[in-house]
Amino acid sequence: MNKVIIRDELIGGVRDPRDVNRENEEFNKLMSDDLKEAIRTDDFSALMAKKKAELAQKEGSMKKTAEVKPHISLKFGVVGSGQAGGRLAEVFYKYGYDACAINTANQDLELLALPAESKFLLNYSLGGAGRDLEVGKAALEAQEGEVRTFVESQVADSDVILVAMSGGGGSGSGSAEALVNLVSAFGRPVGVFYILPGTFDDSQSKHNAITTLAKISDLAAKGVINSLILVDNAKIEAAYTDVSQAEFWDKANNAIVEPLHLFNSLTAMPTKYEALDSMDFAKSFVEAGNCVLFGSNKIPKELYSEDETSLVGAIMANLDDGLLASSFDLKEAQAVGILVTAKQEVLNKVPYHAISYIFRYIAEEFSSARTFKGVYAVPAEDDDITVRFIFSGLGLPKERVESLKNEAQRHMANLEAKKGKVAVSMSIDLGKDKTSAKVDTMMKKIEQKKSATGKLLNRRR
Repeated sequence: MNKVIIRDELIGGVRDPRDVNRENEEFNKLMSDDLKEAIRTDDFSALMAKKKAELAQKEGSMKKTAEVKPHISLKFGVVGSGQAGGRLAEVFYKYGYDACAINTANQDLELLALPAESKFLLNYSLGGAGRDLEVGKAALEAQEGEVRTFVESQVADSDVILVAMSGGGGSGSGSAEALVNLVSAFGRPVGVFYILPGTFDDSQSKHNAITTLAKISDLAAKGVINSLILVDNAKIEAAYTDVSQAEFWDKANNAIVEPLHLFNSLTAMPTKYEALDSMDFAKSFVEAGNCVLFGSNKIPKELYSEDETSLVGAIMANLDDGLLASSFDLKEAQAVGILVTAKQEVLNKVPYHAISYIFRYIAEEFSSARTFKGVYAVPAEDDDITVRFIFSGLGLPKERVESLKNEAQRHMANLEAKKGKVAVSMSIDLGKDKTSAKVDTMMKKIEQKKSATGKLLNRRR
């Protein structure tokens, strides 16, 4: 490389060559290989093009990371138990949360889009619990130490631990009480997603659901569970009547998880409108205790554009339809969170009072509850306004629970009666008493010994 001689015009004269050489060497060390090549070939345009490409690649990588790990108010660690619980854990994982699954059936674990290290097989019996609560319970108890180590490693970075399960199965429902007690020992708030059976589930599923609900609702009453989130599959079925078998469970599971995720993510974002911040959300979700209910109403433009009161009118008419479970007494709610979302262009046009009337209606209808509210602009392809709710501090949905209990008892009684009838029908009366039957047996043995076959067998003994 050619030497660069620096002249000091202020002083005049030429600097000492040794100083020039020393400074050139230091400058050489500081230059990147790319810059040296650019100086050698006198091609700075190529250097700049390369740097721009590297910068664009870096920005793209940063954008991808932001999409995978969204801003959130609370870091959830999700433990899915059983088939249904595992599916919910999978949805949470797709939204960017730490999630794992536990099951007695390896085939259910294999289908989940979770990392292999986030799956734990309870290696018990033949595989699966056969909807037997005792099998599910025994399977977890047999490996409780290993399960504790596994779960603790999976949810180590979480603020709140969520346990997800269906009430109707054996693995999730049977291990529910033990698993909740296990994670509560980690010293963080615990939420439970508990799925009630659908219309088409059988009597055994409903019996399991009621039996386990009695145990976990007791844990909620004692404060071991901070949020018991009930979801009724019967409501989900009614909401997706036109969906194919292949699509149903994906849509249903996303409908269960999405409301909580949106509350958790939007409350961590800035808004030009009214804000429902992270602490508001935390108070709504984990502080009130007992049962928590999520719901949403999507109001199309034709229903809210008539006048300032049409939006709240649509909410009043459709509130129950958008809830994930029915027959709750919503007036029992101790806290209510309300999240209003629409695209920016819609919020720019909707009158202030149209949205304020929603907040006023909720405050008056549920007067004893603390209300937390927020309005957020979100990307959307339509002009709909979506209003999402979280009701917390609720009691159990008595009517739905009573219905499930009666239906389970009725079907189980019918099942026991059928077993009794089958037992009778499997008995054949030969018309002889026990003494006669024993004599006949002895005579048959004597005859067999005298037969040719009997003589042959006697020689082999």
